[in-house]
Amino acid sequence: MLTVSIDQVTRAKALFKEKCSRCHGREGNGATTIGEMLGVPDFTNPKWWRKEATNARLVYSVTNGKHEMPAFGKKLTKSEIEWLIAYVRLFNKTANPKSKRKEP
Repeated sequence: MLTVSIDQVTRAKALFKEKCSRCHGREGNGATTIGEMLGVPDFTNPKWWRKEATNARLVYSVTNGKHEMPAFGKKLTKSEIEWLIAYVRLFNKTANPKSKRKEP
């Protein structure tokens, strides 16, 4: 489990909006034109989390890219990538059952 501060989550939210939401959508569901064309994952889908859940796998994908997703290993620091992973985990409502918010 990655531990991040409120400030780091705030920074990760901004990074997600800047670098990821174009394809993954602001709500992490991949419901964008580009996301639908590329078949990006729906981070709100519990089935996806059962397959892709490890931090190591997520860090690897963000760092090195995956399919059409570009590599961010030279654009973001290791810490920023870890913050993004922690932020993306907020979209997993099965892990956050008390969360009533639409957007993390």
